Amino acid sequence: MSEDAVAPEGEAARETLRRLLGKKLRCTLSDGRVVVGDFHALDKLKNFILVSCEETRMVAEDLTGNECVKRKLGMVMVPGKHLVSCEVEKKVWGACVK
Repeated sequence: MSEDAVAPEGEAARETLRRLLGKKLRCTLSDGRVVVGDFHALDKLKNFILVSCEETRMVAEDLTGNECVKRKLGMVMVPGKHLVSCEVEKKVWGACVK
């Protein structure tokens, strides 16, 4: 099989990714941060590009527990090596996988 040839299951995966373009993804990073944004691109190293992002992280407060801190980020590259999980809403996933 040549490098340009794609296995049928590989083509189905690509089509699913095409359908996810512009949909909201929630990516959890290895340091515990969560980045939510619109899916824009993915490369061979599993680096995700998300736009209109918001980062959420937990910070410890003085003996009162944890506090959730959010900030707007704009466009973000999420490194594949730090990606723990990537989620999409169930209704969006059902529309993208056929």
